[in-house]
Amino acid sequence: MSLYRARMIKAGLADLPLRISSYQFRKRQSPLESYLQVVTPEIDLAGDIADRADGELVLDRWDGAAWAEVARANVESPRTDRGASSVSITIAGHKTVTYSSPVTVALQGGQTTSESTSGRRIRALPDHAIRPGDTATWGSLSFVAGLITYTGSATAEYMDVSE
Repeated sequence: MSLYRARMIKAGLADLPLRISSYQFRKRQSPLESYLQVVTPEIDLAGDIADRADGELVLDRWDGAAWAEVARANVESPRTDRGASSVSITIAGHKTVTYSSPVTVALQGGQTTSESTSGRRIRALPDHAIRPGDTATWGSLSFVAGLITYTGSATAEYMDVSE
């Protein structure tokens, strides 16, 4: 399992690091927007989060030596979620990103594949180097990645690469 954290950034304010209980982000090629969502249990930071609601949300992954950015989005309206025994804040946003110089990426830890009328999909261990436009391979399966979705929590993480 990898270690992730979120940060909220806004000009004129200090970066706000956040513990997260789950995340999801999607990489798409421009002109489609990429998407990032994190859930934080840090309800005591609601005011600080609101102060940065028109800034950026960044997801970082610990690479063993330093934090490395894996996703960034323009923050949209943070939302407070209340359950029977917990409270959390969901922060999400979109950003248009252009990827270039496609390469071939051999996916590791492949778990499942699927095929439908909308195309093929491989579920594998997260690889943050793959980008839309790259060729994804796993075994004999090979296709150009159109959408890459990452999902993670304290107990599981995976990546879906779709045509």
